[in-house]
Amino acid sequence: MVEKMFFDIETIGRDFESLDAKTQEYLLRFAEDEAAIEKEKASMGLWPLTGEIIAVSLYSSDQKKGIVYYRNESPNNTKKDILLEGEWSFTPVKDEKELLKKFWAAVKQTKQIISFNGRVFDAPFILVRSAVNKLKPTINLMPTRYNEFHLDLMEQLTFYGAVKRRFSLEMWCKTLGIENPKKDVEGTMVNGLFKEQKYFEIANYCKGDTVATFSLYTIWKEYMNKEA
Repeated sequence: MVEKMFFDIETIGRDFESLDAKTQEYLLRFAEDEAAIEKEKASMGLWPLTGEIIAVSLYSSDQKKGIVYYRNESPNNTKKDILLEGEWSFTPVKDEKELLKKFWAAVKQTKQIISFNGRVFDAPFILVRSAVNKLKPTINLMPTRYNEFHLDLMEQLTFYGAVKRRFSLEMWCKTLGIENPKKDVEGTMVNGLFKEQKYFEIANYCKGDTVATFSLYTIWKEYMNKEA
């Protein structure tokens, strides 16, 4: 049984031009100019109906072990073994379904999962994409808001919405002296990296966000959470 599991995902959007005309029209119905159209097209990876998961990272703080499952769709990829880097391992998978199967298996025996903004983005994305791939969850990723089985640090740091401004993980890291997980790669670069088949760079970026989430949790628990 894992006491605490930290997690994060990376996603990409579908090719807008591959969508049927009616879907394209629906997605652009509020776009009033060319800039707005391009913004909508660039945001396809933010929604599970128009995007897919390409990497998921998991870190067990009690076991001090992390793993990243990441999609590697290169026709030249024959490597199926695990790549090791310190406490972390990196495992390539062939598609989204295999990635999600491994995710659900990994979190099945977890007492608590911890994310940054996971209740808004990661967990709903995982659940919808699991339904698309006809996979059943092994845990409840979206319990009621105040149930801390899924502890979302964004919720904790805004005191469940008492603080209206929701700052990014990067901003929190800069403020609290945590190594910036976005120093080499940013979320807006992921689609391009995937097209360029730079799959490991995406996996390492996903890992960095999870490491930062763990560091942020450690500070929150020590200095901001009276009950911890």
